[in-house]
Formats: sequence, C-alpha cells, structure tokens
Amino acid sequence: MSAYPIIILHKGNHDYLKVCIKQAKYSNPDSRIILIGDNSNKKLAFDAGIEHYLIGNYFKSAFEFAKIYSHHSTNDYNYELFCFQRWFIILDFINSQGIDKFIHIDSDVLLFKNFYSDANYLCAIKKYDFLHCGYSAHTSVFNSKDVLLHFCDFINNMFLDKSFMSQFLTKKNSDKIIYKVNNAIYYANPPLSDMCAVKFFALCDDVKSLDLSSVILDDGIMCNNFDVNADFAPFGRVCCVIYDKNNQPFFVSNNTSPLAFIKAHSLHFQDQKKRLISLYSTYDKNEQIKTLAFSDRDLSYIFNVQIVKIKKSLFMKMTSALAKFLIPSKELRIKIRERLTGQIYFG
Repeated sequence: MSAYPIIILHKGNHDYLKVCIKQAKYSNPDSRIILIGDNSNKKLAFDAGIEHYLIGNYFKSAFEFAKIYSHHSTNDYNYELFCFQRWFIILDFINSQGIDKFIHIDSDVLLFKNFYSDANYLCAIKKYDFLHCGYSAHTSVFNSKDVLLHFCDFINNMFLDKSFMSQFLTKKNSDKIIYKVNNAIYYANPPLSDMCAVKFFALCDDVKSLDLSSVILDDGIMCNNFDVNADFAPFGRVCCVIYDKNNQPFFVSNNTSPLAFIKAHSLHFQDQKKRLISLYSTYDKNEQIKTLAFSDRDLSYIFNVQIVKIKKSLFMKMTSALAKFLIPSKELRIKIRERLTGQIYFG
C-alpha cells in the first residue's frame, strides 16, 4: 500500500509556506508532497524538491462554481470565494493525476505525524470517509476521490438551495446559520465560509467522518488551532509544547495530575500566529527548539502557584513608557522583543 500524497494549495511565496513544505517532507518522506500554486512559489517548490503544479491549469470546476457563489462574509470577496474554490481545484487535480486517497494541509500547518509508517494509525483512519480538525479542513484526509466529489456537489447544492440562501437576504438569523438536509437541522456560526460547509458535510448521515482534533490516536492528536491557552477536548487546556530527544513535540496540559503529555501530530498557526511557525518546526534539528517565556498568568495556571511580581524600578517604568510611546502597537513591541531575545512571549 503506497503512502497518501500530501496536497498543499497556496497563492504567493510566503516564508511560512516554505516551513510547512519542509516539515511535511521531513515527517512523511514516503509521500508525494504536492504544491498546487502559482509562478511566484514555483522556485520554492523546486528548491524543496517537491512537485509543483499551477492552479490555473485546474480551474475549470472552480470557474463554474464562481457563477453560483453568493458572498455573505465579512472577509474579502475574493478571499472567501477562493476558500471554496480550492476544493474544486483539488478535485480537478486529483482526477487528472489518478489520485484516490490523499491528505490535505493548509500552508500554515506543521505536520509531525508520519501517516505511512504506522499501520495501526492507517487502519484507524481508513474506517472513515472524511477526517477533519474541528470543523475546518486545514488538516484533512479524504479516503476516496468520490468523497471529495460528494463534498463539491454538497457545496454546489448549498448555494443553489434557495431556502438556505434566503436567510442571508432576510437576515432573520444574524446570530447563526441554519442548514436543513434530510429532515435534519444543523447550525453554524456566521459568517458563511467553507468551514460551515465542512461542518454541515461532516454531520451528514451518508458521510462517515471523524474529528482528528477531538480523539487521541497513537497517543496523539491533531491540532485544530494552536494557542498556548487553547482547550483541547480530550484533556483540557494546553499550557505549552515540549520536544523529546527524538524531536517529537508534545502538548502539555495541567488539567490532570500529574501533567498530561500528548503527542502533537500537527500544529496549526492561524492568522497572526503564522509568525511563530518556524520556531516550532522539527525538520531543522539545530534551530527548531526555542525557550518559551510565558506570562505570569500562564505560569500561575501551569504550575498552580502564585507569581509575585517584582516591582519595577523607576528606570524600568520610564523605559517601558517610552517604548509604548514610540511604538504604540503592542504586537510590534512583542515582535521586536522576540527578535532581540530569541524567545516567544505569550500573554
């Protein structure tokens, strides 16, 4: 049995894309690593030694979908449309390549789990049609091309459903999105995005799905959205990530006594957290581990102790005030401090 191909779809030549690709190649050496991208990231793929294909060559179904797409999101129109279109692009691509089963990861995901090396893990995931994280498909497994075809048909039918789309015109349900199918009623939080489609699809009776961020397989779990304060359903709040001597990352939770250590099969760095992605990669064994500098609040929670703050001197107070005056953006101040100290700051 051959290893599942790993497909990444991305526009642009962002630094985090390179980290994502190298990590996927490092953790899954037996898999085809495929970037469906554009001319700007073609050289990046070539330098990394992976396959590269142009999005424009697989855009026929995506173009047809655009004709029925209706925008009901606070996100940019083109951004949200492309989030839906990517599934049609991947469908046209796998059909052209004769690919049946595959893994899809977003370009801000670090993949640590080797899907091919663990027969028991493969047997476990092959019991399902579609595997996802939360109600997102940033780290997902399609166990048949027919499942992806079904998903794309589902998206098309959702936008063609006049009853479903009418709620956005009347705005009678501004606090929730309601979808009815086969006498079942499903709910999702606005705005209308492909994550809503993933949720509704995963809940369908004719789709056997599994949330990889809510179950522990091979003593580990896929990450839905990494945050030092995140709650992970099986074991509670994550307080930090550590690495063993084999460079296997572990989520650490103080929700149990003693501390719980759960393998991190992946980490997802959404939005602004993309800037942290290179600090958590393991493909570069000389640089991947950095010291974590937690806030007093985090330390208090992690170790269940009272942190006594040291009183700042007048000089420190003046320096801090000057920094705030010269650099009003807290985020920018944190970035500068991280660059100067080589540490990650939370809180």
